[in-house]
Amino acid sequence: MTTFRTVIVCLSLLLALSGCSRFSKTPAGQSQSTGQAGEDGWDPAIACAFMSDKLSPGPYKNESGSSFACLSEEKALGAGSPANNIAYYAKGDPGRARLVGLSLKVNQPESAGDALQKLVEYSQQLSEKATGIPLSNATAKAMLAGNAGRGKVGSTKVEILKQSFPDGKGYELNFVITPTSTSDYKL
Repeated sequence: MTTFRTVIVCLSLLLALSGCSRFSKTPAGQSQSTGQAGEDGWDPAIACAFMSDKLSPGPYKNESGSSFACLSEEKALGAGSPANNIAYYAKGDPGRARLVGLSLKVNQPESAGDALQKLVEYSQQLSEKATGIPLSNATAKAMLAGNAGRGKVGSTKVEILKQSFPDGKGYELNFVITPTSTSDYKL
């Protein structure tokens, strides 16, 4: 009987350490603890809370037609007018957030370094909460250089999108995470 108990305890520990538990996933395939995306995105309440300790978004609500989103206020980063700023958003349809992202507006390119560092810090948190995987070094380096790029984390698309301002005096970087089955969903 002691051997049987030892085997049961060892199996239980192994399952707990490997994350293999019949209670670890929600019916939609979404992790309860990290909010990892299912094939079709995230529960809007979970997605909108990913960055709530740094950039608290408003409620997930209808923007137009069947497009829903929660958006944070822009948080100023540094001095200048207008200052560099960062915001968080989750977008999708009424039942699912189909993408999550951070938007950094570099209005003061001469002081972009600190703002880009903040984007990396916030993107690290978002990546861990949305995918369960830390931000890659290559992604962090691309962000710090202010470059666009794209890749995959498992079946999830990760992108850095760059758009220069029409006046040529700055740019916007978006770090966007989109499950592949919803990869045709646009900002």
